[in-house]
Amino acid sequence: MSRLKGQLGEDIATAYLERQKYSILARNVVMKGGELDIVAKAPDGTLVFCEVKYYALGSLVHPLEAITPTKQRRLIRSAELYLKRLGNPDIACRFDAIVVKTAFDITHLENVIVQ
Repeated sequence: MSRLKGQLGEDIATAYLERQKYSILARNVVMKGGELDIVAKAPDGTLVFCEVKYYALGSLVHPLEAITPTKQRRLIRSAELYLKRLGNPDIACRFDAIVVKTAFDITHLENVIVQ
């Protein structure tokens, strides 16, 4: 997928989260060994690390299949480094996935990675 399509998917996901009353804390956070697409605070105060997947029309593979065990380990490690950067706050965290097909067809899956 081109970087432009990925950026569009993240823009759509960000707008969706804001409509759901999430506070966007950071986007495209590059950490050693990985990247966090969106870091947000849920309305209940939970810190949410969102992996955004753009579903290209005609794709033979579902976007969630791209969140492999290796990708999950990278996300967890990146989140740990992000939390360390914040001083390791005692805060509830979770990993979500947002699948974007169009600006009007968005699937938000909570707790896609369970530690």
